[in-house]
Amino acid sequence: MSAKPKKKLFSGEDVLRSLFTDPSQPLSRGFQMMKLTRDWEQIVGEDIAAYTYPICIRGNCLFAWVKHATAQSHLIFFTPQVVQKTNAFFGKKWIEKIFWTSNISKLPVMSDKQKLELKHIISSFE
Repeated sequence: MSAKPKKKLFSGEDVLRSLFTDPSQPLSRGFQMMKLTRDWEQIVGEDIAAYTYPICIRGNCLFAWVKHATAQSHLIFFTPQVVQKTNAFFGKKWIEKIFWTSNISKLPVMSDKQKLELKHIISSFE
């Protein structure tokens, strides 16, 4: 009779760490997004942070709101550096592209509560 292989037990710390750092975990996405919005200026620099705001991450794409459409066209040239800085912040390759927009309707589907929060954030820029 062959013995069953023993399953590896993980500590509570390991389980919690994976919940907050594994990009495939829904809880991790929210936690990482919270860190990204909190540290946005530190990540992208004062100049870019002054007229942008990270909204959400879908797949490997970061959606970010831009205060002015003219700034949006300039940001295209800075996208590779922002992607690199964002991935360095997370310590892994998580973001591959950024969708810059000044049009709220072009953002991924959001709940009414999220839309209200976003409008409040955007109004603070103006």
